[in-house]
Amino acid sequence: MMVNLKQGILLPTTVEEIAVIRKYPQKIVNLPTYSENKVGIIVYILVLLYMVSMLV
Repeated sequence: MMVNLKQGILLPTTVEEIAVIRKYPQKIVNLPTYSENKVGIIVYILVLLYMVSMLV
């Protein structure tokens, strides 16, 4: 099990590798950006604060 953790990175690391991964053949996958994930980050923080306030 520990030997598997020492393997190299399996995720795409270069722009060319990212361009190959496509959900739809016409659309190239872009790197995630903060502006696209802003709502999810805010919701996650609010849920985390709610959970912490319930435990305290």
